[in-house]
Amino acid sequence: MRKAVRFLLLLGAIAVCTVTIALVAEKNSQNATEGNGAQAAETVVKPDEKRTRVKVTVVQPRPITEYLLLPGTVEAWEDIDLSAKAAGTVEWIGPEEGDRVSSGDAIMRLDVASLVARVNQEKAQLVQTEKQYERIEKLVRAKVAQPAELDNALAQRDVAKADLEVAQVSLNNASLCSPIDGIVDRINVDRGEHVNTGQVVAKIVQTDRVKILVNVPEKDVGHFREGQKAVVFLGEVDFAQIVNHLQTLRGNLAKIAGLGAKDMQTSLAGASANLPEMVWGKIYYVALTADLFTRTYPMHIEIDNRDGRLRPGMIVRVGLVRRSLERALTAPLYAVVDRGDRKVVFVEQGGRVVRREVGLGIIEGTTIQIVSGLAEGDRLIVVGQRDLVNDEEVEVEEVVQP
Repeated sequence: MRKAVRFLLLLGAIAVCTVTIALVAEKNSQNATEGNGAQAAETVVKPDEKRTRVKVTVVQPRPITEYLLLPGTVEAWEDIDLSAKAAGTVEWIGPEEGDRVSSGDAIMRLDVASLVARVNQEKAQLVQTEKQYERIEKLVRAKVAQPAELDNALAQRDVAKADLEVAQVSLNNASLCSPIDGIVDRINVDRGEHVNTGQVVAKIVQTDRVKILVNVPEKDVGHFREGQKAVVFLGEVDFAQIVNHLQTLRGNLAKIAGLGAKDMQTSLAGASANLPEMVWGKIYYVALTADLFTRTYPMHIEIDNRDGRLRPGMIVRVGLVRRSLERALTAPLYAVVDRGDRKVVFVEQGGRVVRREVGLGIIEGTTIQIVSGLAEGDRLIVVGQRDLVNDEEVEVEEVVQP
């Protein structure tokens, strides 16, 4: 009986073990199946990794020039308001408005009849005092007259000479002459009109040369010196377009200024059919003190205007070279990326991205000077750089010319 019970217990234990093993095996099989399915699903969802394709340029030193465009006002080289030196009636007017005159040419004359009469009167008075002086001198020699009488006669003669000189000056002042070579721009009185002493009767201007008045900001004035070249534009100016064309010519304003206006206009003809007229000049004066109201420094530019294209009062645009460097490391403006408050560029090295913080300098058109952060020979990424991160793998699609 005991043997039968032991046998039944053994069979029960074996059955329990068998069921347990079966359950464990089934569970493991299910887990394995789920794991394989998840891995398969991840493989389907996860995209293939691709390297960003970029274009680079090799950083090389090059000339760069910073330009400054300022408004200016044309002024006559000399501008004279001719005033009457004596009161009187206008008797004669010579040149008309617009006529060219030379220094010393008569412009107008006042009625001189009374002045001539006064001169003749003073001449007669002088003759009388001279004769009186001679008579008294003889009497003094003969010891008939006193020396004091001779002194009085001498004084009367000197007064008569002075009165004649005053009368002669008044007669001369009745004729108004041009003090400069120039053009009669205004005549403010008519024949027969009475004028007073000091009244402005005519304006004469010298415009064969003109000056351009430019007000230079404080931060820029230190870059300009007497003798520097400047280009003056006579119309609306797309200065960026002109600067970009200068870049394509591989030149800059400082060098091309030597061409002269005609050759410069020819060289720029390919940039646009609508380029404004331009003339070349040079700086001849930079003020030492600032204007109290505008806090700018007046600067004068001399222009040869024998062709008469510039007229006083015109508003023009003046192009100036602020700074020029012969060997500067540069980058396109679009290659510089903002990262917070920092400016960065991306360089390709061995198929990977290296982020560089850079210091910026002067700007010429769409090009900017890099003062720190780049070295000669670096492969600067110029296309595809916007979303790059440091140490990312990239594929160089093309090396473009700077």
